[in-house]
Amino acid sequence: MIKANKLRQQISIGAMDKRIIIRNETVTVVNEFNEPTTVTNSDTTVWAYDVVKQNEKQLEDDINDKQSVNEQRELIIRYLAGVTYQTKVVMSSDVYDIIGIDDTMGRRRFLKLTVKRVFNEC
Repeated sequence: MIKANKLRQQISIGAMDKRIIIRNETVTVVNEFNEPTTVTNSDTTVWAYDVVKQNEKQLEDDINDKQSVNEQRELIIRYLAGVTYQTKVVMSSDVYDIIGIDDTMGRRRFLKLTVKRVFNEC
């Protein structure tokens, strides 16, 4: 539900229907073995608009033939200070890395985040 209005793109607030967590992790103490002993998480819960559903841009044959699938999404949230490339996005218990931050939808109004899913390897 993105629409142009007077040379600016607007987003209907009702279209932001996904609840996501913006997580900033900070390592505060490192021991003598150079291992982190204290990690602080600061979580902020925000509403997001999912622009591109997962794997929508990729062909089905390409997805099925690969061993690993690169799940990317584009999310639009209201402007939030402190979002960097080290910030994680948690959506439906899946963790995503931020690979793109775009604030061209209006100065300090919205952020378009391009995220890639992080897979935990056993």
